[in-house]
Amino acid sequence: MKKFCLLLSAISLCLLCLVCMSSCATELEAPEDFKLDMAKQILSWDRCPGATGYTVMIGEVEVTTRATSFALEELEPGDYVIKVKANGDGENTKDSAFSEYSYTREYETGLRYKLINNNKEYQLVGIGTATGDVVMESVYRGKPVTSIAASALQGNSRITSFVIGEHVTEIGKKAFYNSKAMTSVTIPEGVTTIGVNAFQTCTKLTSVTIPSTVTVIPDFAFGYCRAMETLTLGENVKTIGMKAFTDCEKLKSLVIPDSVTSIGVDAFSSCDSMTTLTIGSGLTAIPDNAFYRCKGLEQVEMGENVTTLGQYAFGECEMLTSVEIPAAVTTIGNFAFSSCKELAEVTIGDSLLEIGAYAFYGTKMYNEAPTDVVYLGNWIIGCKNTAITQEELTPLLKADTVGLGTAAFMDCKEIQSVKLPNVKYIGDYAFANCSSLVGFPDIQFSTELETIGDYAFAGCSLLDAFNFGTALTTIETYAFYHCVRLVEADLPDTLTKIGTRAFNDTGIYNAASDLVYADNWLVASKVFGGDITIKNGTVGIADYCFYKVSFLGKVDMPDTLKTIGRGAFYECVFIIIEEMPEKLKTIGDYAFYNCQAASFGDENMLLSLPLGLETIGRSAFYQTPLIGLIIPSTVKTIGDYAFWGCIYLGDPEVQDMEGNVVAKGALLLGEGIESIGSRAFYGCAGLEKLVLPNSVTKLGERVFNKCTSLKDVTIGSGLTAIGDYMFYNCESIESIVISDGVTHIGRYAFRGCIKLKNITFGNSVESIADFAFLGCTSLKSVVLPDSVTTIGNYAFRGLSAVTSIYLSDNVESIGQHAFYGCNIATIYCEDTELQRLWHERFNSSYRPIVFGVTFSEDGSYVESFTMAEDTIDNSEAMNGVTGPRRAGYTFAGWSTEKDGEIAYAAADVASAPVGTVLYAVYTEGEPVPPSEPSTEDTSADTAA
Repeated sequence: MKKFCLLLSAISLCLLCLVCMSSCATELEAPEDFKLDMAKQILSWDRCPGATGYTVMIGEVEVTTRATSFALEELEPGDYVIKVKANGDGENTKDSAFSEYSYTREYETGLRYKLINNNKEYQLVGIGTATGDVVMESVYRGKPVTSIAASALQGNSRITSFVIGEHVTEIGKKAFYNSKAMTSVTIPEGVTTIGVNAFQTCTKLTSVTIPSTVTVIPDFAFGYCRAMETLTLGENVKTIGMKAFTDCEKLKSLVIPDSVTSIGVDAFSSCDSMTTLTIGSGLTAIPDNAFYRCKGLEQVEMGENVTTLGQYAFGECEMLTSVEIPAAVTTIGNFAFSSCKELAEVTIGDSLLEIGAYAFYGTKMYNEAPTDVVYLGNWIIGCKNTAITQEELTPLLKADTVGLGTAAFMDCKEIQSVKLPNVKYIGDYAFANCSSLVGFPDIQFSTELETIGDYAFAGCSLLDAFNFGTALTTIETYAFYHCVRLVEADLPDTLTKIGTRAFNDTGIYNAASDLVYADNWLVASKVFGGDITIKNGTVGIADYCFYKVSFLGKVDMPDTLKTIGRGAFYECVFIIIEEMPEKLKTIGDYAFYNCQAASFGDENMLLSLPLGLETIGRSAFYQTPLIGLIIPSTVKTIGDYAFWGCIYLGDPEVQDMEGNVVAKGALLLGEGIESIGSRAFYGCAGLEKLVLPNSVTKLGERVFNKCTSLKDVTIGSGLTAIGDYMFYNCESIESIVISDGVTHIGRYAFRGCIKLKNITFGNSVESIADFAFLGCTSLKSVVLPDSVTTIGNYAFRGLSAVTSIYLSDNVESIGQHAFYGCNIATIYCEDTELQRLWHERFNSSYRPIVFGVTFSEDGSYVESFTMAEDTIDNSEAMNGVTGPRRAGYTFAGWSTEKDGEIAYAAADVASAPVGTVLYAVYTEGEPVPPSEPSTEDTSADTAA
């Protein structure tokens, strides 16, 4: 019994010790400093010292984890109080109290998103688990959704309706392509871009409203939306692309607002159910097939400014009964209203110059015309009976007829005479193959006749005389071909064009032995080579007059010559033109095209074009061996490709009109040129200097592309945009000055200008497009004016010599890889942080960025910045932080006082204490580049 009592006492003592030990265990501190990663929906907290794990309680559910975080993504939408405690080891530590975190799980559609633009916003990238009627998130996990990616929802069959989020500005190409179950879509105000094919073949989509923020509806955007019944176009839409709404066969009515200035081919073709159409005042041309096969169309109201109706513009609009063609319309294209079976009434204005072939063929107006000769107003548009006799025809002709449409009397072989004293416009093929038609006075037209179309009298073998009147401006191609009895032509001074072979196989042509003249025009040539002299008094050379006469020799032109027609000397490979006529006004398209071994100008191969010349046409001197060229101030327009591939242009010393040597570099542009077309001087490899006059307001694409010797460029003040590829691969350019008028620098504008060292931007440049300065490896600094708001993708990629890039706080958007390959650059920003529209990979070379910089008043150099914890990003990047550049100076270092002693070198500035104001110190004079290693061979000579 005594032993038992001792044992019991021992056990009691042990239990008492255990209780005492337990009561001495330390309670852990409760978790704190909760953080929620919105993107991943992960809750995290600070680590609790001594904790073996954590218990997370959500409602009645407890979960133990060793991590200091917990995923909440699987929770259903709703409000939660999440409790978290630290777990002790049960011996030395005991569990903490619970900490609480209030959390709301927002409803999510199941759509897939990804972070973009420096993780500041989301883009919709996929359908995910979404289904049915979907209201897309405007804000997803705390950040706005601003775009829908290309093909994001393409081909889905689950979404029945879709409301696009209010922050979306861009809908990518094919974003909803072939979403066959979708019956409605809501596009909010704020969307600015809709991609190509974005909603194509959404075959159940019933209605669409385009917001006022959209300006362009691209090609095929809503094509083949066969259930679409209503369409509302925003008041700021300017452009509607090709087939944008083709085959929207349920669309009932359409109003095109005044803002629309262009629509594409087939834009609304095969909209079978459309009954009414209103076209606003902004549209000037209705293109080919625009409303072709809108079979239900009953009523059309065209805007007052429409001037052109294209081919088949309203072809096969079977229910159209009447149409009023605006007074401004000058041209009605071939088949424009053909097969509009019910069309019985058409009114036209007084501006009409041309009606195309079969424009009204198959209409009631044509088929039920009371006579064989069909009139539209005071125009003859056709003859239903090609066997009509002279006796039948004469009483049907109206004295007030002003125009003959295309093929009006073609193949009417019995017609002998036509007297229409007021006709001004004779269309293509109007009397073609009227083999019985005799000449003046049996045929009479107005003395104010203005145009004679292609093949107008071709095949009129009895035509022996023609009164050309006093106002004629144009005789088109083959106009009098095979009029074998026509032996003379009295042409008026107003004539500016005679088309290709207009008088071939006429009496005029057949009587000539070498050069063929119709009055004072050279209209054809029978020579196959050798020198020629064009007779004095000649005022024009017809189109393609010397076409491919390869060995033409010396050509003497009289001073009376005013017009060199289209292709007049096309591919006359060997030709000598010492001087252009002093009264020359027009050098037509392709005039000297591909005259590759030609000689132009004086003994120095300097061609001084005459004062008074107004137009240089497309490809006029394409691939000719011009060396020197002076273009006078009277020239207003230089056409596309005008001097393309003139590879020697730029070699001699050039003199001005007074004989003074002005430059080495043979292109002098007169102070009067307003427009230079695309690729006009492409590949002029000898050109060294370019001064673009202030008068130039428009440049096409690639104007000076591949001018590989071009060194010095000055751009005049009249230009507002430097076009795409303008100086692409001009590898010798060293400096360029851009005037204050320029607002846009186009794609690839200076790509590959590997020797470009200095560029001065004008103070109005707003946008720099993709790849604009790609590969400018000699450029050492990029100083952008405050006006710049947009920098495109790869805009400054590969600038390996650049040490500093300046960005003002006006820069709103920077594209991806904008500064990729700028491996020794530091980016100095006026902003204190990355902006929302700066692409997350704009600085994909991870160069240092200095934020919060103060620039000089003119923005040309850095003055100072204040060091904060986040002032310098990527300070440990390879090659380190580099100093800012200032023209005419060398950066010496950073001082803590204005004009003080240097405290930090460029590479060490990141070590400056927080709160330090750092001032850039510069010394006068540009930095001296390191000397090049000697390439001289100093080894001893060795005998062979």
